Amino acid sequence: MPKQIHQPFNELVSLYLNSNEFNDLEPSTKQQYVYWLRLASEALPENIDYKKITGAIANKAFESIDVGKGTVLANRVLAVCRRLYSYAIRMDVIDDNPWRKVKTKREEARRVVWTREQVSSFLDTAYESWETRSIGLIAQMCYEWCQRVGDMRTLTWDAIHFEDKYVKLIQSKRRAQVKVPISDNLFEMLKEQNGALDFQPYVAPNVTDKMKPYNMYRISGWVNKVKKKAGLPDELRLADLRRTGTTEMVE
Repeated sequence: MPKQIHQPFNELVSLYLNSNEFNDLEPSTKQQYVYWLRLASEALPENIDYKKITGAIANKAFESIDVGKGTVLANRVLAVCRRLYSYAIRMDVIDDNPWRKVKTKREEARRVVWTREQVSSFLDTAYESWETRSIGLIAQMCYEWCQRVGDMRTLTWDAIHFEDKYVKLIQSKRRAQVKVPISDNLFEMLKEQNGALDFQPYVAPNVTDKMKPYNMYRISGWVNKVKKKAGLPDELRLADLRRTGTTEMVE
């Protein structure tokens, strides 16, 4: 009987990350997939053979992520693992998808909104320091324009029309084109930012990391730093500002 070759889970991940299917994804989606697959690898038994992952093992990994990282992230990891194994099946690498035996959990709708006082306190604190100025600008754009953090995090100067005071962008999730007027207060902040950072493409780059956009998973650390300094509750998230702005407009 020929000796079976050990094939680690990360070997299958590597195969997928080098595939045309993965390369066709949007850059932001690629970054998410890499992160979610890393979480899956960390939740599985160390160096496990991907052909030996059963429904029970996959379910245990899912539960581990759910407890440690939350239901939303656990569901995302499960979805990308299902995609990973579906790709492997199409490539005739394996015959079964154990992740299909794991049931997703219902995600509770998040309803947290900031008060206007909390928004003002966060912005004032963020704008006090050059290191966190871009964090304040991202927050203000999310709040006033009711846009997603990811789109504001990677917003470039060519989207800002200073002469007519509006921003025109294509939303990454729905691919919808959006044109929004810029308030006087935000307009002044953008002009000041442009005067200092117009030599590079991003509106709100991380000035401590070679003017690159904030990492989608590390930006929360900067936000927490500002919240702590401003004495704001831990439950507040940057992503809640979009909901906050929309709620205020409806009211």
